[in-house]
Amino acid sequence: MRVSLEAIHAQLTSGVEQLVSSEEWAAMLRVAARFHNYSANNQLLIYGQRPDATRVTGYRAWQRLGRQVCKGELICR
Repeated sequence: MRVSLEAIHAQLTSGVEQLVSSEEWAAMLRVAARFHNYSANNQLLIYGQRPDATRVTGYRAWQRLGRQVCKGELICR
């Protein structure tokens, strides 16, 4: 089945309109504002995994701060 360019455009437009008017979009923008030095992809990952994150850094940097990251866990116990 062939989908017309107009139909795809209408679907995309509708999706964007719903996204930007939702509370989730506002929440994503708050994450993006806190982590503005990160790429859009990394901002989306932060939002998807831990939208309330306040500090994000690499594995070695956490070790230098005396913290240990456990494999597969968001929080090491």
